[in-house]
This record gives sequence, C-alpha cells and structure tokens, in this order.
Amino acid sequence: MEQQTARKKYRELSRIDGWFAEEAAMLISLLDTVQRHNQIKGDLFEVGVHHGKSTLFFYHLLVGSEQLRVCDLFGNQGDNVSLSGSGDKQKFLANCARYIGDNSIKIFEKLSSELTVQEIGAGYRMFHVDGGHSFEEALADLELAAQAIREDGIIILDDPFRSEWPGVTEAAIEFLKNSPQVSPLVVGFNKLILVNHTCFDMYSTALDDQSNRTKHGLGFPWAYKKMALVGKDLRCFYMPTSLQNPSLKLRIYSFLKRWGVK
Repeated sequence: MEQQTARKKYRELSRIDGWFAEEAAMLISLLDTVQRHNQIKGDLFEVGVHHGKSTLFFYHLLVGSEQLRVCDLFGNQGDNVSLSGSGDKQKFLANCARYIGDNSIKIFEKLSSELTVQEIGAGYRMFHVDGGHSFEEALADLELAAQAIREDGIIILDDPFRSEWPGVTEAAIEFLKNSPQVSPLVVGFNKLILVNHTCFDMYSTALDDQSNRTKHGLGFPWAYKKMALVGKDLRCFYMPTSLQNPSLKLRIYSFLKRWGVK
C-alpha cells in the first residue's frame, strides 16, 4: 500500500483498542509494496484479532479477489491458557461494520492449534501470528503459518522478544532452528518478520534502501542495523539510547509527526 494511504488508514483505526503501533503498520506497508512490485498475490491470515485494529489494517491491503481470514477464541476464554489478550466478537464485528461497512471477513472461532492447512487453505502472502503466547501455542501457529504461506510470502510474529512473554521468544528460536529454509528478516515495533531464504534478498534490498525506510516513516528517530540471529543476517529497528529520554526538540518532532505535519 502507498505510504500516505497506509498512514491515513492506520490513523482512521486509531480509536480501536489494541496493541498495534503505527510504525509496525508502516513496516508491513513497506513489505506489502515489495510484494506488489514483484506481482506477489495471495490471501492474508491473522491469528488473534482482539477488537480488530490490525485486522482492519490488513483488510485495506487486499487487492482484487484477495481475502482476509482470521482466527480467535473470542468468548471461549477458558481455552486461553496463556491469558494473552481477550478478543470480543461483538466489538470486532461492530468495528468491521463501522470501518469497512460489512462483516465479510471469514472467522475461525476456535483454538488456532486446531486449524489445519486443509481447513484454511494455502498460498497466503502474509500470515500474522498474534494468538496464544505460550511456547506451545506460538510454535504451533508458526508451524501452521510456514505450511500455509507462499514461498515468497511473509510470517509476521507479534511480541517476539517481550520479557512478559518468554514463550514466544522460545518458540521463535525453536522454529528457526528447525526450519533452515526460513530466515529472520527484520525485527522492530514489536514484530519479527520471517521469510523463506529464497526471497530474502528481495525483501532485504528494499529494507536496506534508506529512501524506502524514510518514505514509510521509519527514518529518524529510529536507528537501523544488521545483527546475527541463529546464524542469519537480521535487520533491526530500534530507538538509540541517547533518544530514549527525548529532548524538547524530539518531543516537538514526534508531536508534529503524529498530526501529519511535515
């Protein structure tokens, strides 16, 4: 999605309760642009929707006959063993009606561990994993995603290195060790992006282009570097230590950026 449109759509959804940063949306928008430039088409899938903040952003990435499918326990919170999120189906459906005018998104209301590729289909170009946060739950979702995406698609993992969710970190490392064909591409804004090694260069070249990052609002104050993870070349977005206690100048810049002033 073109960056101005992506930013506009994200800000239209800003009142929806959830944990989906604008920078994460813009990173996904950049990767969506790479897919579009390379004629990569396919459906999108999301595990864990809460009230639909990220879901409805993904909806706006759809082109033509592409579809968005989601999975969430919603009212079956007794099965939410890791207590990660608490999706509300009525709020989700109300947000769908409010922001996209219909409830056409296909919902699998069940444990994601019970999903199969035969049930949800394959050929996805994006698969967002934000469901159960235990090791077992996250690993099962990653393994499902790996089976369901196109070879040139991407897996987006939420909460990859949060101290309160160590199971997700353990699952990411275990998955990467057991999946030599998958490479960690980039981490930042509470997302870890994974891709097949055959298309790594296509995505990494776009990310390494500073003009692309700046265009998508991922330049200053964010720093960018490459570091090794499980023997692979990972791109990292991060806030430099010197900027973690922002100066007045940075606070003014952030305020103007938030309100779209250039």
